[in-house]
Amino acid sequence: MDESLLAPWMAWALQQDGRAQLIDLRGRDDADLPRIPGARMIPLDELPGELATLDRERPVVFVSDTGRRAVEAMEVLRSAGMTAAAVDGGIRAWLEAELPIETDERRAPRTAT
Repeated sequence: MDESLLAPWMAWALQQDGRAQLIDLRGRDDADLPRIPGARMIPLDELPGELATLDRERPVVFVSDTGRRAVEAMEVLRSAGMTAAAVDGGIRAWLEAELPIETDERRAPRTAT
């Protein structure tokens, strides 16, 4: 994975194949917003304390609301010697691409419409 910004469909494919870890950087206050199935939630301000919990053998792909925080997190991981990328356009682009999301309290996956 050489690219810094990934199209949402590419990030989904990498996660589904197990070739990447998908991390949602939105805050815990955003818990009622659509989430990506299988994405791990680590708010950006908690990322430094969570670095040791990430699999250093697999690239990390970050997603945030618009992609700004994802690029910031990508730079943090790269400075720590890890491979990282960001979803171009964030969760908004994910929704526009109509990729799977979770929306209700139980986080049941469904495809965006």
